[in-house]
Amino acid sequence: MSNYLEQYYTPPPLTRALLERLNLEPMTIAEPCAGEGWIARELIRDGHTIIAGDVDPELDLRSGLDFFSKRATGVYGRTDAIITNPPWSDSARFVRRALEITPNVAMLLRLTFLEPCDSEPASRRVDLLQRLRSHIVTPRTSFYKGKAGTDSVPPMWFVWGFDWLDIPAFDVVTTPELARHAGQQNLFSTETEGAEI
Repeated sequence: MSNYLEQYYTPPPLTRALLERLNLEPMTIAEPCAGEGWIARELIRDGHTIIAGDVDPELDLRSGLDFFSKRATGVYGRTDAIITNPPWSDSARFVRRALEITPNVAMLLRLTFLEPCDSEPASRRVDLLQRLRSHIVTPRTSFYKGKAGTDSVPPMWFVWGFDWLDIPAFDVVTTPELARHAGQQNLFSTETEGAEI
């Protein structure tokens, strides 16, 4: 499902693949583009304390919390890291904002985030790419619940910070690994759907 807020749901195996690589001790993590909570539930399942919000006023969490507001700085500024799948059309601005709040950021973005883009100041990202700690390519997948097929561009986890971790600068999540994380054919498993966010 998508709408004007660019709400694309993140299959849990994509988050599980990231968390397996980071192997984080329990910490407080912000998920500022939480939507229905797909990433947040996996973070909770991994033992983390989550502060989740979304700009969508119709959601049952910190709804209406604009990531670019002063209020968001206060809410998310108490966290150790930010892990999210932001609107891809405004990804550079989201990355910059996250790095203002914490040095430890992981964002699921399209592979095309690596392309040079200097047309407008808000979309420039060469400096962001130069600061990358790791990028983790994942298989193409569908970001629509219940829909077969895949997105047209592979998603990647882009990671900044987490300097105390021993993670590779470049990694690839294979299709069999994604299937292992899924544990079943439905990538949108609801086994953690009841977790409190």
